[in-house]
Amino acid sequence: MPQDSWVSCRQEYDDLISLLLANRGYVIQEVMTEEFKDMEEREPANSNDRVAIPGSLIGVFENIDNEVS
Repeated sequence: MPQDSWVSCRQEYDDLISLLLANRGYVIQEVMTEEFKDMEEREPANSNDRVAIPGSLIGVFENIDNEVS
C-alpha cells in the first residue's frame, strides 16, 4: 500500500477510535448476542446503557491488507 494511502487510512482509524472513546455508549463487537441484535439505530438511554455495533476494528486492517495484496 502506498504510504500516503496508509497515512489516510490510519487517520480515519484514529478518528473512529476517538469518536468511540468520546461516546462510550457505543461499542463495536464481533459477536452479537441476542440482547444486542434488535438494537439497531438507537441511542444509549443512560450512562450505563450500551449500543453494540457489529464489526471488528482489527478486521478493518485485515481487509485493507487483503485488498492491496
